[in-house]
Amino acid sequence: MKYEVSGTVMQTVGIDLSPGETVYSQTATMSWMTDGVQMHTNTGGGLFAGLKRSLTGGSFFVTDFTAQGPGAHVAFAPRFPGTILVRTLAAGESSNGSTGRGRCSWISPARL
Repeated sequence: MKYEVSGTVMQTVGIDLSPGETVYSQTATMSWMTDGVQMHTNTGGGLFAGLKRSLTGGSFFVTDFTAQGPGAHVAFAPRFPGTILVRTLAAGESSNGSTGRGRCSWISPARL
């Protein structure tokens, strides 16, 4: 999985996926994708997981983007101006860390 953050005020992140790789995202953040990406929207762990996310300011649904073959590319952009922060996670660590996600968008190579 390779990524590139572009832009200054309205940044985007483009991700090149190898066959079989999946990236998970909050709904309504995907900007564009190639034909080689399969998109699947779900609650990301059942009804209560979706409710928990939505009650804390997140999205009820999670979208999975899976590469079906070589050359798969998906790009994401925020709904509001801001900066995309790149964070390397330790094994077993979730992207919300100890402070919580709050009102932000997220993209993760591991299910939250």
